[in-house]
Amino acid sequence: MTVIRAPQDFNEDDLYIDLRATLGHPLFLKCEGFNFAGSVKLKAAVEMVEAAERTGALRPGSILVESSSGNLGVALSVIAASKGYRFLCVTDSRCNLSTRRLMEALGSQVQIIVEPTPDGGLLGARLDYVRALCASNDRYVWLNQYTNPQAWKAHHRTTAPAIARQFPQLDVLFVGAGTTGTLMGCARWFRAWHRPVRVVAVDSVGSVTFGGAPSRRMIPGLGTSVRPPLLDDTYVDEVIHVEEPDTVRACHRLARAGFLFGGSTGTVISGAAGWLDHHDAHQLTAVAIAPDLGVPRHAVPEQLADGPVRRRRAAARCGDRRDAGGLTMTITVERPPVIGPASIEQALSELLAEVVRVDRVPPEAFFDDLGADSLLMARFCARVRKRPDLPTVSMKDVYRHPTVAGLAAALVAALPAPVPQAPSLPARWRPSPVRVGPGPRRPRRSRPWPPCSPRSRSSTRCHPTRTSSTTSAPTRW
Repeated sequence: MTVIRAPQDFNEDDLYIDLRATLGHPLFLKCEGFNFAGSVKLKAAVEMVEAAERTGALRPGSILVESSSGNLGVALSVIAASKGYRFLCVTDSRCNLSTRRLMEALGSQVQIIVEPTPDGGLLGARLDYVRALCASNDRYVWLNQYTNPQAWKAHHRTTAPAIARQFPQLDVLFVGAGTTGTLMGCARWFRAWHRPVRVVAVDSVGSVTFGGAPSRRMIPGLGTSVRPPLLDDTYVDEVIHVEEPDTVRACHRLARAGFLFGGSTGTVISGAAGWLDHHDAHQLTAVAIAPDLGVPRHAVPEQLADGPVRRRRAAARCGDRRDAGGLTMTITVERPPVIGPASIEQALSELLAEVVRVDRVPPEAFFDDLGADSLLMARFCARVRKRPDLPTVSMKDVYRHPTVAGLAAALVAALPAPVPQAPSLPARWRPSPVRVGPGPRRPRRSRPWPPCSPRSRSSTRCHPTRTSSTTSAPTRW
């Protein structure tokens, strides 16, 4: 029985999957996602935090800050929640929404960068933001996974020796290249091992890690837009670049076999399968490292992800009058006229920024670049429908016009033409007001009484005006 006191104390390090039946090649996949952070980044996060505590850089009251595309941010959120630190993760629009929600559920703050720098891309913009933040206040402690030697020493101490224990006849090792901490730790260790091991780095097309041309990338994890300072090419024997469609196909291929992994693992598997196709792999012992899982471990409940404060603020913005006890009252709202074209674009940008949880959304930014999936865009359409001063937006409109500027222009073009004001009529031609709805009923005219005959003049059934002075009127009158 395993008993732990902190989430970082547990990490399954000896789990491998034999993918011979799935890929047709002898390949063992080392699963690094079976921990409370869900990825291999937990090892580097633990080493960097403990080193900062030993040197005195991280003290009570300090605020951890780090640039991450997701996995390290989750790992640091777990450790910060366990140790009582505050943590600010600086990420970009490619970060998955589920990852952002998980970090927020763990008590961390997430800052999303949407505008890249001309030379460094989104990663360069993230690093510039972190540097400016640390310069503004000395409470912020930047661990800097890109230059921190503890990032590769963690794998030099744990990951590489664990692989060597299970596969003493290892021939080829496939490692994904992100910040290159895992790659450098394993490559340095196996370079000093008694048996030569071929270390193959797997990178994404569009990454500049190994000198490639920068291009647009949509899958977070592997690949960088700035060369990592930790990288040393002399320890890498070969580099493979994988297209993102091949990454998706590899993930689907594993999912059909019942193994659900993330995009980083799909990139490594695709590169390893392509390398084994071009080599005589029947007599080789090959191992690939799966840095994360694709299991929906980030399925955070809505009430835990948003929090009561965010819901109350949203309710206040919408004019809702619900108190803390959940009691409601009906409010009659008159629909105002539709706002102008410029205001429509601004309102759509503000609503989309609230949905994807960023500071601002450029009108020319594509929805895919902001990490907005179908669920997010459905919420965006629902929020637009709740605004009575905005035209209705459907998912079909979102798919046809994938930017805020294009969507606003289409909505403005679809607005009906204003109805011309009818000329005022003279007072004598104006129709009389018509009473609508029930009103006070007019009294019903009673039927006239028949004249009294001389014989019945003394009767009480005669008309009261014709009765004699000695005859009293009936009680009913």
